[in-house]
Amino acid sequence: MAEAVGGDVFEIRPARDEMPRGGLRKYVHGGRSSIRKEAPELAPVTVAVREYDLIFIGGPVWAWNMAPPVRSFLQGEDWRGLRLALFAMSGGPAGATFPAMRAIAAERGGTVVD
Repeated sequence: MAEAVGGDVFEIRPARDEMPRGGLRKYVHGGRSSIRKEAPELAPVTVAVREYDLIFIGGPVWAWNMAPPVRSFLQGEDWRGLRLALFAMSGGPAGATFPAMRAIAAERGGTVVD
């Protein structure tokens, strides 16, 4: 996406990586965190969102929900006056991912574009 629109890429990740490294425990931990709508503290994000005309925000779908770091990023910014394009990656149904992402963006003043 970034290459197609001439954009920049920034990684959204938790300040502390508490995710088990593999196996079933990794999926259980991630799914539980997502279902509980956890919003972990993020590592410093070195992007000034106000410098962009359009911001693409997304990540993987965990247990039919957005990944917790994406939730933290959406909840932690003031999106007033900014246009957001939301995306998610999933090998299955996205479930509640997009309605939840749209709701948080709207609560924080963002305009979601299709």
